[in-house]
Amino acid sequence: MSADLKTLRHTGKIVGINGSQVDVLMEPRSACAGCKAKAVCGMDENNGSVISVEDIHADDYSVNEEVIVSIKQTLGIKAVFYVYVLPFLLVMITLIALIQSGISELFSGLMSLAVLAVYYFVLYLLRRKIEKEINFIIEKSDNKIVL
Repeated sequence: MSADLKTLRHTGKIVGINGSQVDVLMEPRSACAGCKAKAVCGMDENNGSVISVEDIHADDYSVNEEVIVSIKQTLGIKAVFYVYVLPFLLVMITLIALIQSGISELFSGLMSLAVLAVYYFVLYLLRRKIEKEINFIIEKSDNKIVL
């Protein structure tokens, strides 16, 4: 496999620069409409999403400039695991375990949601560590549409 097949790339527009942090608006493209993975990356929404990219050369960019944002495919899969797969497994395992132990369905469901809330709170507390592991790369666009 070539390096391009192991990297997920998308064009975006810079909406803000703060020190070494560049905020990029990722808008859905026409090719996103037919993509089966659009719901996972969040591009199925009409308004797009803003991501923050750390770059030591942030002063080389300007607001409203079109850029290419990329991430290694393995890191993208890791992010999907943290945000979607692991919380789903935690909720299901908690729910099944509590129901099997004889606890009422209502209480089991509420406890499963509580576990989910705690998980996302812990994820929020660990966000700085996770940001160091899962990072985006920004580069200047040469006006080609990259998906």
